[in-house]
Amino acid sequence: MRRISVVALIAMVCSALPVSAELLLSDVNADGQVNVLDLITVRNALGKDPAEGAANADRADVNGDGAVNILDMINVRNSLGAKEYSPPDNSPEALAGLDDAAGLSDSPVDVSLLTDYFPLQGGNYWLYQRGWGDYVWEQYRVEVLRRAYSCHYYTFYWLAKYFPHQPPAERLVCRTYSGNVYEWPRNVNALNLWYRLRAPVGTTWKFVLEGGDTCYSPLTATLAGRNETVSVPAGVFHDCVKIVYSGSNCADAGLIAEYFAPGVGLVKREEDSFAGTVETVLVEARIDGSMVPGNPVARGFGALVKADAPVYTNNLMPPVAALPKLEAELVVFNHSNEPVTFNFICSQRFDFIITNSDGEKMYRWSDGRGFMDVLGSETLANGMLRYRVSIPLDLGGLKPYPDGIYTLEGRLTSNDRPMRATLTFQVRSVH
Repeated sequence: MRRISVVALIAMVCSALPVSAELLLSDVNADGQVNVLDLITVRNALGKDPAEGAANADRADVNGDGAVNILDMINVRNSLGAKEYSPPDNSPEALAGLDDAAGLSDSPVDVSLLTDYFPLQGGNYWLYQRGWGDYVWEQYRVEVLRRAYSCHYYTFYWLAKYFPHQPPAERLVCRTYSGNVYEWPRNVNALNLWYRLRAPVGTTWKFVLEGGDTCYSPLTATLAGRNETVSVPAGVFHDCVKIVYSGSNCADAGLIAEYFAPGVGLVKREEDSFAGTVETVLVEARIDGSMVPGNPVARGFGALVKADAPVYTNNLMPPVAALPKLEAELVVFNHSNEPVTFNFICSQRFDFIITNSDGEKMYRWSDGRGFMDVLGSETLANGMLRYRVSIPLDLGGLKPYPDGIYTLEGRLTSNDRPMRATLTFQVRSVH
């Protein structure tokens, strides 16, 4: 039977009606307004085929793509309160202004971190180093910047630098109860499937990456194993899922394999190159506020900054007696074969700075402190320099930081070898 999308059907009906009688695409239950009842109707029809005659499934396919899924929920969510026709917006950019605190989306999907191969909680980060064998030529950080939207078993987050050399830098990503990981490309009505992490061994699928060059997308992905043991600088991980890739259009580039540890995520990635296999290995991670066990840095030279939690909560229930504190640590490491000397023009060795999402400075540890004008140096050979401070998230007089995303920067204030590292954290309030 020939299938006609709901959008095409509505267009035909509307062509015979005056403008004032246009149908509301998001008014799924046809009661003349878009409200929470329409959200419930779409949710009840999730996964059903609009052509099979299920109750309201045809109207639940709001964007007319032939399926009832998260995109239809988003269209209804963005049209709440509407009483006149407006075209659907299927772009991820429509999510940027959503406010979960308004209570109009569900709570985040609750997945046990012990069995989650792709943890996406806000504030999680993974520090990786990339190179050939013992030669490390790049270090980069993957971060879950913030939660974008949740409904049913889909929870989308903005994920930064997961594929650091394949734009865009930030991707809208979700994972489901079944262990599937999807990317929502910009201005596209379909989701890209990245991973099927709970599938049986031998399962294959098409891996598609937004913006990926022909060496990386599309590829054929195969779940090749579930009991792999992987040793990386962050530790030894057992029962890892191994995914192998084939079908690259490039002879000396593209994905070869990826390894995912339960409760941690990606711990190792192998890529092809003209000089041999390039390995990306996990150095350190913070998952739901907990640090991954093991040596935080096993090789290389650089700096990282840590905080004791990804989210800090202002308890504004009166009387307000105290505001949260952030425990910060700057780690400068050298696990290369040569010692490194840092020179300083005064007694100050480090600094911590907090900025808001607009780049405005909220805090600087060194403000108001005095330092002696004396030259000094620190030599680091196969070890670490650690600097820790406790930062009150208080603007003075028990005035809390506004809710939002902030950046913590740690600096080594050497005049000849300055080092810096950053992370993001969230502040939220309860009243």
